[in-house]
Amino acid sequence: RHKEMTIWHGLASVENPQGKSAVALGKFDGVHCGHRYLIEHMALEAEKRGLYSVVTFFHPHPIEFFRPQSHKYFQTDKDKLQRISSLGPDASLILTFDEILAEMSPREFAEDVLLRCLHTKSLWVGYNFHFGKNALGDVKWLREFGERHGMDVHVVDKITYHGEAVSSSTIKEYLSHGALEKANHLLGYAYHCSGEVIY
Repeated sequence: RHKEMTIWHGLASVENPQGKSAVALGKFDGVHCGHRYLIEHMALEAEKRGLYSVVTFFHPHPIEFFRPQSHKYFQTDKDKLQRISSLGPDASLILTFDEILAEMSPREFAEDVLLRCLHTKSLWVGYNFHFGKNALGDVKWLREFGERHGMDVHVVDKITYHGEAVSSSTIKEYLSHGALEKANHLLGYAYHCSGEVIY
């Protein structure tokens, strides 16, 4: 990608110059090795097929919405967007996770967001992705929906490092115990944090 990544805050701000898109959908908490694999492959396929590549994630994290102050973030949205931008997508869409989004059924989300707004032709998600009210939507549901609507659904299997599954919760556990080297291996980059220094 030779231009700056576009950032959309909410569906109303979406402007897709190529019409049809490839979409990576998830929480991408930490943008670790597994997330990077998914996003990079989505962006590469989009380039090959002439699609607009979009990374879509939620803020706040759904866990934070349902149980305030229960989710531990280990990067800011600014840091997350910088990390995502380095992987090559054309745009990132930040969806505000609120009462409206929490009440949307899987079908409503897929039709309103993926089809009508993003015109998704290629969707990339992780193997354990769930969405929609009460998390009723899963990869099986998405594949069936995709077959009916001409949308290819790519599901990325579990990514492991030396036999250990790469996951945000595992990385946070390592960080909480000061095991920085182990966390860095699963992240795929050196962990850092940014913010204001308070004396």
